[in-house]
Amino acid sequence: MLIQHIQIENLHFTAEKQQHSAVVIISTNKGTVCLKGCAPHSATASSADIRRALTEDALRQIQRLPEFRAGTQAIKIGQRCATEFHVPFKCLA
Repeated sequence: MLIQHIQIENLHFTAEKQQHSAVVIISTNKGTVCLKGCAPHSATASSADIRRALTEDALRQIQRLPEFRAGTQAIKIGQRCATEFHVPFKCLA
């Protein structure tokens, strides 16, 4: 599976959990995968740190799928893979 584009939507922060969550949309050469990603960062974390943590969480979830866990498929990230990061921060207290 070749990842071509990663988009992060509906980002929000939950103050009581000190956690950001968002929908991580991963476009690949085989289709599109939508996952809920979580990033345990404070409200003052940089957008780069949040984006990295959300992407890592989504990739961790994909790696747990049987075809990837068994090693019959590999995950590759394209050289031109871009990440769109939409930041409508919304605090949920």
